[in-house]
Amino acid sequence: MIEEGRKQGFFTYVSTPTDIKRNNAVAQNKARTFYSTHTVSSSMRFHGENSSNVGLVTEINNEHYLVPANCKFFCYDVKDIEEKIDMLTAPYDFVLLDPPWWNKYIRRKKAKCVNAGYQMMYDFELIKIPIASLTAAGSLVAVWCTNSENHLNFLLNEIFPAWDVEYIGNWFWLKVTHGGEPVCQFSEPPGKQPFEQIVFGHRKDANREQPLPEPNKVIISIPSAIHSHKPPIADVMAQYLPQKPRCIELFARYLLPGWTSWGYEVMKLQHLSLFIERDEKTELVECCNVIST
Repeated sequence: MIEEGRKQGFFTYVSTPTDIKRNNAVAQNKARTFYSTHTVSSSMRFHGENSSNVGLVTEINNEHYLVPANCKFFCYDVKDIEEKIDMLTAPYDFVLLDPPWWNKYIRRKKAKCVNAGYQMMYDFELIKIPIASLTAAGSLVAVWCTNSENHLNFLLNEIFPAWDVEYIGNWFWLKVTHGGEPVCQFSEPPGKQPFEQIVFGHRKDANREQPLPEPNKVIISIPSAIHSHKPPIADVMAQYLPQKPRCIELFARYLLPGWTSWGYEVMKLQHLSLFIERDEKTELVECCNVIST
């Protein structure tokens, strides 16, 4: 797959000894600076939308954020979704979740720096997410999951059945360098791996028109320096969804055109400092309602 990508002009960079020594230090320092200077306040709870066909820049709490076209966003904890479900346009054709799985490394990291980690959840807490209320027969559900056998087994044997979701299969996100090399060596479990998994399921429907995602597909991309920043999969999912699907991401930290995003860090990676401005005439537009709780 890497060789095929190179034939199309991808992964052609040849790293130098200096590159290896620096270990992407510039991007990592940028990410650390961003996390230390852009914290999420527990009192900041709001929702909004951009109903136009173009991306807009908005100001929230004296910070500027880029908001894609035709998207909705809800800056609330996922644990609050059931009591606020009337705010959503359920059912959704596709529900994507990126849970903060319980992780000892993140717990240690959080202890050293309060802004470095994120609020983790125990596996049993995920069962309580009202997926049945967010979906209908035929809906797809996908969960980003760590390579922990405990997490994977609990997802398949406890969480999916509780959600009335039938397992389809796994996809794999292979993380590579600009030259197409895996970001680390493959190792025996429970060692670190250069890939993460997306676990797919669906609400059964005999009349479903679109195909189900085929198991064991591989997505290859260069990862962000920002911790746990997953690649958007909207384009690769298009063939499995209706023409104009309703899609929602839970535990979201960025926005996508045409999607609904929910999470207490929902605007985190939309901060204008993370983007390169191509048009100096970008209009500042207020496009969301800020609601304090």
